[in-house]
Amino acid sequence: MNLLKIPDQLAEAHPVLPVRVRRFVAKSDAAIIAPWWSKRGLTPPVGALLPFTGVIVEYESIPTACAFLYEDKAGNVAMIEWECTNPEIGAMRTIKALHVLFDFFERYAQEQGILFILSWTAEERGDGRILRSRKWVKLPGPRHELMCFSKSF
Repeated sequence: MNLLKIPDQLAEAHPVLPVRVRRFVAKSDAAIIAPWWSKRGLTPPVGALLPFTGVIVEYESIPTACAFLYEDKAGNVAMIEWECTNPEIGAMRTIKALHVLFDFFERYAQEQGILFILSWTAEERGDGRILRSRKWVKLPGPRHELMCFSKSF
C-alpha cells in the first residue's frame, strides 16, 4: 500500500494561495471535521473507515476542506471519498481549497502510476461542478442523487 508522501507534520504549500495541504491526523483532526458533517445533518465517517491517505487543506491556517483517497491493490484505480468542507468558510475560499485538494490528489495519482480516479458526488453540488470544470467525466448510467465522476491519466 502506498502512503501519501507528506510527513505528518510537514505540509505542502501552494505557490500562490495562502493554502497548504497536510496529512490528516486522526487523533487531532477527527474532532475538527466531525462538526462539518453534523452541521449538514450527516453522520461523520467512522474512523476505522478512513484510510491513511487523507488530507486537510488549510486556507490561511484554518482547516477548510478534507478528503481521503482509497487505492486498489493493483494501483490502477483510486477513489476520493469523504470530501467535506468547513461550513464556516465562505464559498470562494471553499472552492479554492477544493481545487487545491483535487490538484494534490491528481498529482499524487499520476506520481503513483494510478490510471483512474473516481469520486462519487451529487452532480449539482459544488464539488460535482468543480470536477466538471477540471475535465472530469461523468460515468454513464442512470441518474442518481450521487453521480460517479472519474478522471483518467
